[in-house]
Amino acid sequence: LDEDILTCTLSAPVSHYVGICVQRGLLVPQDCPKEYTFANDGLQQAAYGLIDKNGRDEFHLAIGRKLARSLDSKDLENNLFVVQAVASSGFRLALSSFELGITMLDERTCWRDCYDLCLALYNCKAECLYVLSEFDALEPVIATVIQNARSFQDTLRVSAVRLLALGAQDKSQEVVDVGVEVLEKLGQKLMGGSRHNFELIIGFRRIRKLLKGKTNEMILRLPRMTNENALGSMQILNLMFIHAYVANSPYFPFIGLKAVALTLQHGLCAASAFGFSLYGMIVCGMGKDVDSGYLYGKLAVDIIHKSHAREWLPRVYLIAYGCLYPWKEPLAGTLDALKLVYSIGLETGDVECAFLAANLRLFNSLGAGISLVDMDRENAEFLEEMEVHKHEFALSLHRPFASLLHCMMGKKDPALLIQESLVTREGIPLRDDFTAAMVSLARMIVAFAFDELDDAERFRVTCWDKLKVIPLASWEFCICLYFVGLVSLSRLRRSRISVKERREHRRCVRRVMQQMRIWVKSNPRNCGPKLCLLEAESAALTGDHQLAEVKYTYSLALSASEDFFLEHALGNELAANFMLSCGKTGNARQHIEKSYSTYIRWGASAKAEHLKKEMGGKFSPPIKW
Repeated sequence: LDEDILTCTLSAPVSHYVGICVQRGLLVPQDCPKEYTFANDGLQQAAYGLIDKNGRDEFHLAIGRKLARSLDSKDLENNLFVVQAVASSGFRLALSSFELGITMLDERTCWRDCYDLCLALYNCKAECLYVLSEFDALEPVIATVIQNARSFQDTLRVSAVRLLALGAQDKSQEVVDVGVEVLEKLGQKLMGGSRHNFELIIGFRRIRKLLKGKTNEMILRLPRMTNENALGSMQILNLMFIHAYVANSPYFPFIGLKAVALTLQHGLCAASAFGFSLYGMIVCGMGKDVDSGYLYGKLAVDIIHKSHAREWLPRVYLIAYGCLYPWKEPLAGTLDALKLVYSIGLETGDVECAFLAANLRLFNSLGAGISLVDMDRENAEFLEEMEVHKHEFALSLHRPFASLLHCMMGKKDPALLIQESLVTREGIPLRDDFTAAMVSLARMIVAFAFDELDDAERFRVTCWDKLKVIPLASWEFCICLYFVGLVSLSRLRRSRISVKERREHRRCVRRVMQQMRIWVKSNPRNCGPKLCLLEAESAALTGDHQLAEVKYTYSLALSASEDFFLEHALGNELAANFMLSCGKTGNARQHIEKSYSTYIRWGASAKAEHLKKEMGGKFSPPIKW
């Protein structure tokens, strides 16, 4: 909050009232005079809630118009983002205002006589068009700015919008290509050529050496970054990283390394937070050091809180809470933060992060034991917003897991999800390995749950092949490897598989369990039930019945303590099959009844009915469902 802007908006002095808010702990003074932030996000949301929902668009537009009338040209240029931000829930009205401003200028001379104002209006118009998903109208605006800009620095804002627009249209590789081109013009060459692996090892060691001996407190005390080229480079790197990741680009790890290097060389800025969170992913993956990667995620969050840069919060929280924190903290603890990312992303126009946070919230909710009914209700909102914004990238990740919910609940035939081809809604093949792996993961879970084991194996192969080419760790890897291991163990029970296939599955199971044992040391609460169930299935396969029974018991106790519905129901189902194979019908009955009731509690009525159909005839007297 800027006190001068508030005074301008209200046409009355506000110092006295601001002072009262500070005394009562509602506002927190910042380093710059007359600037404040709310003490927490809940207070800001409560204050915003006082505005009548039916009149918010007009309210925002009125504020924007008042600021536009009251500020001189220099102040207007400096505060145009504020004018846009107050209209964040009414981008259509904001766009109309910017277009009106442009029409009031003489198109023949405006770029010469009113350059700063003209540049600001076109930049804001481009940002609104992106948020409104009017991509065809966006390109001419970007071209106009590039054609008339007096310096390359003046094109950075629309270059950022172009990257966002390409990403929204599921053109991840183009985002990377354009980003690399912009960085080169800023004097920053990104490694990732033919000697990619060698350069990565050297780059990683160099950054690790630069960080040696530096505590989080020391990094937080670095001077502020002021170099314009460095600041511009940090912004471009930030917009590239998600798409470099999903496109399996060799540039991806170098984006994090470059962001950290620029911070250590030029000082701290809000974008440094995303750099350290990304570096945390690299440390988790390349360095296989979950504990250090988690600490860099904590550092990233501390940087964003120190900078009070709300517009950067979605990108940092997305990586920290979506990818890093699940390795150390309870899975359910990430959900509120991801919902906050979704809300702030939509509020500030960062729809890309908003939708990716929705993807991760759905994914983590599946593992955290959230009711399927609650997930489905929230998911309907997510999908509607993605459809409105025409965000194909987010939709390609979200739809398969939405379908997984519906298959479990009985709203969709599992066969339809299993038989769908790996294409987008427009029939275009998926362009990147990560998306293909995630789509295959959703189908593998459904196929395994409904005993379509040949299809589960087909999707296991895709997941295994795709994930092996992505050298970085995020929480999706744990879930993917877990089900890859379960499917391989189910295949090994079959007598009619070749020696070669049996050898391949044994190798796969060994690698999965080896990795799980590493992860469980960092987070036994999230990973413990998974490892124990894999060990139980492995022991059952090798005939060590005593060990298998112990491991089933451990897995079920751990999943019950965390309310992991899927793992608890699935664990009881597998334990029942094991008990039946040992002739312990009474124990098997108890496990099947527990599995059925857990599926019902979770909301997976279709899966519960499938279990009833498949297992009901194996007990005498029949189970009273």
